Amino acid sequence: VNVFLFSTQSLLAALKCFTLAMASASPPEAAHIEAASTAEIAGEEHIDKISDKIVYRVSFVDGSEIHVELPPFATVNDLYKTVSNVRAVPSYRLQLIPSGQPAPVKRSPLKLVDVNSEEFMAVTSRHLELGHVALPKGNVADASFEHYAATAYTGERPPGEGAELETVHGKTVTGGEVREPHGVMFNLFDGEEAPPLEGKVLLRFMVHQHAFALGFGVGTKDMPVNQDPEYETGFFGIYHGGSSQNCCGRANRYLRGSFRNWRDDWMAILVDVEARTMQCFIGLEPFGPLYTDLPEEPLWPVVVLWTSRDAVSLSMSFV
Repeated sequence: VNVFLFSTQSLLAALKCFTLAMASASPPEAAHIEAASTAEIAGEEHIDKISDKIVYRVSFVDGSEIHVELPPFATVNDLYKTVSNVRAVPSYRLQLIPSGQPAPVKRSPLKLVDVNSEEFMAVTSRHLELGHVALPKGNVADASFEHYAATAYTGERPPGEGAELETVHGKTVTGGEVREPHGVMFNLFDGEEAPPLEGKVLLRFMVHQHAFALGFGVGTKDMPVNQDPEYETGFFGIYHGGSSQNCCGRANRYLRGSFRNWRDDWMAILVDVEARTMQCFIGLEPFGPLYTDLPEEPLWPVVVLWTSRDAVSLSMSFV
């Protein structure tokens, strides 16, 4: 009996020791389970964050395509910048057309989810999108207008054939309620400096009306747009002095034309940046001689008006 009692007491003691040991081991085990659960939850959250991204499919005319992952709060500007970086195409030459829609979606802070499309066709346009600028004393607005086809100015049109018209896209600049020089230089794009002109660029203008002097063409970065452009060494282009039509460059009228008011007149300037030349046109006819002294400095399109009755539309394209 004594042996049995001893054995029973020993067994109870052993059980007590085992219980204490398990109790002392449970905290790290529980911590391990808690850590594992936390890691699992974190992993699920990570997966959720990835799955929250929206995949946009962008197709190109050559049959290739890319897939762009962007968060739900991404904007149209974000998609343009991403596609531009991936394909090494300047953003200002891209046009993204949403699937099932007839026209490109314009660059803006509009949320992509509000475009209602996750598929886009990307086209590289010869038309250059003009920078986003404002005219405090007037107005700058998107515009589409008819003008002679680019071939009418590049020598590609067969002799004797009439020039076709085409719809071009750009901006309309309208003067404000002042009677003094005020204008815009299209040297900003998405809040950053827009690329300057390069290669051969055709600027097409429609002068809707004017009441006094005005000038349009290209200018260097330091050209003030609140001064009379004919006296500015950084202005190159077509200028109406109020009583005569002229061509200007480096603060000099290198062509002094006769008196003629402009109204609904088509004009153009063909700029060859590398050759540093500029040819102005009124209608289809060259206006003035070939100008051969453009500066080596970067150039951007510029328009300077005088009154609220002045309005000029312009479009820019590679040729």
